[in-house]
This record gives sequence, C-alpha cells and structure tokens, in this order.
Amino acid sequence: MWINITKEVTLICNLKTNRKFTFEELNQESTNNNNIESKVWRYIQKNNLGKRGKFDGNQKQQFYGLLTQTVISQKLGQPILSVVSGFDNGIDIFLNNYTIDVKTSLRNVTITEKNNYPANLLDSQYRGKQYKNNFYIFCSYNVKENIIQILGILKKEDVEKLGKYFSPNDKSYNGTGKAIDVKEPRWEIPISSLIPVNSIEDIKDYFK
Repeated sequence: MWINITKEVTLICNLKTNRKFTFEELNQESTNNNNIESKVWRYIQKNNLGKRGKFDGNQKQQFYGLLTQTVISQKLGQPILSVVSGFDNGIDIFLNNYTIDVKTSLRNVTITEKNNYPANLLDSQYRGKQYKNNFYIFCSYNVKENIIQILGILKKEDVEKLGKYFSPNDKSYNGTGKAIDVKEPRWEIPISSLIPVNSIEDIKDYFK
C-alpha cells in the first residue's frame, strides 16, 4: 500500500478524536498544557524559524511543518523541539547517521488512491549547497481534519530521476485536476515512486 495514515502518529497528535483547534485557542491555552499542538505553538512563538532558509513559509505554515516533524521525531525516539533560530542545513532528523529532511505539504483533503497529489519539493531546497540532508520524508497535513499522512521516503539522489521539474509560470495540476500556476521552481514526485511507509516501524527499519 503506497499510502498510510499511521495509527501511531494519529494517537500522538490526539487526532483519534480529531481535536479541533484554532490558533486563537492555542494562544489562550495555559503554558502548562501538554498537548503537542500547544507545545509546538509555544515553541514557534519563542523561536524565530523564519530565517532558516529561503521560502520558509509564514508562522502558521511553520507550525504545521514543525508539528509534523515533532510527531515523527517523538515516535522515532528522537529529540523534539530542539531546533533553534537560524538555518538547520535541511536536517530535521538525524537517525543512525542518516540525515533526513521532513517535507510537509498543507492540504484541505486526505490523500487517497483516488486522487493524485504529488510530493512537492522546492528546487532551491534540493539544489542549495547549504542543504546537507541525504533523504526526504514526505508528508501531507490535512488542516481541516488534523490528519498527518506519511507519504514515503526518497533518496535525495533520486529526485531528478523520479521527479518532474516545473519552472515559474508552468502549469501544474493538483489531485482534483485543478490547474495551479507555479510560482517558484520546484519538483513533483509521484507518491507511487516513493519508498512506501506503512508504519513508523518501516522508517526505523529503513534507516537502521
């Protein structure tokens, strides 16, 4: 199965009950609140992650990306919320000497085999010499339902072999067939081309 919403990730993120939250609610929650969403939001407030590289995204986009990274890191037994202001060289997870960048795309839908959303990667984050990661873990975050999907793993060296390059002003098409104007050079990799991940254990096994 080329796609999976891991139950383990769902449980960590309190997504089994589909906890609905707004950023206003996160702002009002007590500093003693240990919900992972609250912890990540407070971390984003205290640490400026907006100058770590090019196209870092706004604060809310950074929140969802860091939330996804934190959930995966926690389940892998890795340190969480250890990133700091400044650039991280594209390394979100360091696992058994493997350097991994967790890439998260925000969507309003859950990906299924019936829609055809790709894994997205900015060209600057692939070609940039300052990016030292050797692998990507691609994820999708359904912001309506608070569902994280781990789409798969990709070796950095396989980006050009398996992906399709889009220049600015090219037309791309999302999973519903809607045309999108490409603003920044990027790569799209079919999810079916990724190394499949059906559980957190698959990630542990791959990066032994």
